[in-house]
Amino acid sequence: MVDCAIVGCGRIAGGYDVPHDDQIRTHAKAYLRNPDCQLVGVCDSDFNSARRFSEIWGADQVFTNVEDLLEKCKPDILSVCTPNEMHEPYFLKACKAGVPIVWMEKPAASSLMEVERMINLAKTTDTKVWVNYFRRYEKGFLNLSSALTSLGALQNVRAIYTKGLRNNGSHMLDLIDWFFGPIRNVGAVTPLHDPNFPSASLTIEADRASIELIALEYEQFEIFELDIIGINGRITVVDGGQEIKYYQKGSARLYDEYSNLIFTHCHSGTYPTFMQEGLLRGLAGEVMPNLQNELKIQQVIQKISTKAQYQF
Repeated sequence: MVDCAIVGCGRIAGGYDVPHDDQIRTHAKAYLRNPDCQLVGVCDSDFNSARRFSEIWGADQVFTNVEDLLEKCKPDILSVCTPNEMHEPYFLKACKAGVPIVWMEKPAASSLMEVERMINLAKTTDTKVWVNYFRRYEKGFLNLSSALTSLGALQNVRAIYTKGLRNNGSHMLDLIDWFFGPIRNVGAVTPLHDPNFPSASLTIEADRASIELIALEYEQFEIFELDIIGINGRITVVDGGQEIKYYQKGSARLYDEYSNLIFTHCHSGTYPTFMQEGLLRGLAGEVMPNLQNELKIQQVIQKISTKAQYQF
């Protein structure tokens, strides 16, 4: 049995889910639905939040101090679901306590210097790190990655996001690096000033494409979309990835001498269970997004900050 623990009892820890439905979008739900895992402890600075969380998800013990959790529960996996600025301190404590696997929420660090320190520490303590860039292990995005070559030479790539460059934007930067990278340069940056979620619109030059990255105001609505157009077809990621639509070049219906993009199919199958997919993949020893992926994202964000003369 794999002993699992969670520090930070917020939404991605368990708040987005309830125990008795088919969606698996949180750490606690993934542990609950895996017969090889048990949730041995949860920790939050607010004891009442931790207690309520444990009652919902069946955790064995409740803590307000992570050192106590690590000492008494000795977890095989620790999920770090705290605010970003607490990721490195809790990671340090987990490594020193000898936790074999740390499952970090994204972004894993708040700066380039932090992630560099975390990489060095993980090497010293032989700690495995999974970073929750969950689209890297969702089947729809894995299929999309394999299908990119069918589009032929890429003509246009546009990405739209809300809720901060370091928050949802980090997911988009990770996709860009995965699909088109490595990211080589960033163009003119237009900051979107927000006290909670500072964002930026810019152009990105990657190895296989130029990408227009567009930030919109989070207060109006949330959006996360990617539109990839090649000479042979098109793939669009809609509603964060809940739908991935495929189009193929074909003869126009009314005019034979012309070609149109014809809708072929839509993937919408495994997005609601992405955390289950990640846990299964990690436990099987397959490649998971890690601190090296985070390092690339932090390097790009540093370039964007330097270009804009604005700290994101």
